[in-house]
This record gives sequence, structure tokens and C-alpha cells, in this order.
Amino acid sequence: MNKKTLSNDTLIPTSAVSEKDLASSLFESAGSSAKSEFEDIDNMTFDEFEFYVKEMFNAKGYSSSLTEKIPSEFGADVIAIKGDEILAIQCKHSRVGAKIDKEAIRQLHSEAKPYYKPTKLIAITNSYFNNNAINLAEVHNIEIIDRSNILNY
Repeated sequence: MNKKTLSNDTLIPTSAVSEKDLASSLFESAGSSAKSEFEDIDNMTFDEFEFYVKEMFNAKGYSSSLTEKIPSEFGADVIAIKGDEILAIQCKHSRVGAKIDKEAIRQLHSEAKPYYKPTKLIAITNSYFNNNAINLAEVHNIEIIDRSNILNY
């Protein structure tokens, strides 16, 4: 265990640390990091999740902003712009295990698309979308980001 602790803070481990010890140390910390990030996301309020998504797209080089809630958000929570690309993003934060229904997809297609005139529509959740939502998103060419790919997006 001491060898693992020393190797975490060493760029080139000493000969006393085997490749197996080093690899197991790296994978243990990587796994706990993703788990910790999911816990952080799951513990957010819906407002915090929308801000998180906005910042996620800012980090990808977009100029992103939250939409006004009053009088209406018009089907999108975040608008992200980079060059000629305009993204309308609907965020759905949910308790773990709950499946998101087609309402997010419907809002993007019927409200956000005509109002914001985006080049791309995205529905994002910390959970998963149900089959109705997935099928409707496919029909309307709406990208889905869920728990399986949110950390790698």
C-alpha cells in the first residue's frame, strides 16, 4: 500500500513499484473520480444542472447562456453558439434511476426549433431517456446525451 501511495506522487516510480501496482493505483483513482463526479451531478438542483451544462459547452468553445424562464424558456434551457452553429439544449435533471419521457424532445421540436432557429437540438440528462423519448429524438434528429456519455461529451 505504501508503494502505491508513493507512486501516486511520483512521475517515474521507483523499481520497487511494479507495473501492476502502478496500474491498479491509476485505475482506482480514475474510477472513483467518475463516481464522485456522478454523485456531484446527481446532487445538483435542476438550476445547478442547467448551469453545469452551460459551463460544459463553454469549455468546448461555445458562447453559452441560460434562457430566460419568464415569460417562457421556449423549449430550451441553454443556447450555445460557436461560429454558425447554434445549439438549443433542453436539460432534464432527475433522481437516479428515473427515465426521462418524451416531453424534453417535444419541447425542443415544437418550441425551441421554431423560436431559436438552431442548427442542432440536444436533450441532456443525468439519467436516461425512455424508449419513447429515444424514438421521437431519432425521428426529429435530436441528439441525446445521457448518463452513459455525459462525462465524455
